[in-house]
Amino acid sequence: MKYIYSISIFLILFSLSVNASFNNHLRQDTTIQIKKIEFSRNITGPGISFDDLLLNNRFKVIFDLNGSVLLTWPGKCPAKFLGRNIICSYHGNISKKEFYKLSKYLKKIQFLQLEENYTQDTDDVGYHIYEIIYNDNKIKKIIDSNYEIKKIKKLRKKIYKIKNKIKWTPTLIDSN
Repeated sequence: MKYIYSISIFLILFSLSVNASFNNHLRQDTTIQIKKIEFSRNITGPGISFDDLLLNNRFKVIFDLNGSVLLTWPGKCPAKFLGRNIICSYHGNISKKEFYKLSKYLKKIQFLQLEENYTQDTDDVGYHIYEIIYNDNKIKKIIDSNYEIKKIKKLRKKIYKIKNKIKWTPTLIDSN
């Protein structure tokens, strides 16, 4: 009986050790180092507005490894809209932990294996562009006009949640 008890204890400890080692290996995955995450929301058709960038549904947000975040227009800043000057970009910050969590999710969904284009067969209403810069400035670009791919939909929600929590400061006012 002691023999069976000893073997049981040994097997339990061994499995815990292997599991801990495997989890530690996952935590220390250094093969992919994400440096920057860019997300653009582009819409097309009538109703395009150049109102305040913070409230607009067209934007580009860039998350940097150091926690710096830049919010800009996708494409060229319109300079003026209805005779008013436009703020062309805002700056904000997130914690390194938040960037790490976003990076971890990208690794979890194996972003390198995702297709480059996800399209739909309905009218063109716009698209999202994800650019992930990793390792030695390699770029993975994903264009999504489908909006229903589960992994990408969850990523988009995470990005929106972070974007909406940031306290933004104007960085450039175009006075033309």
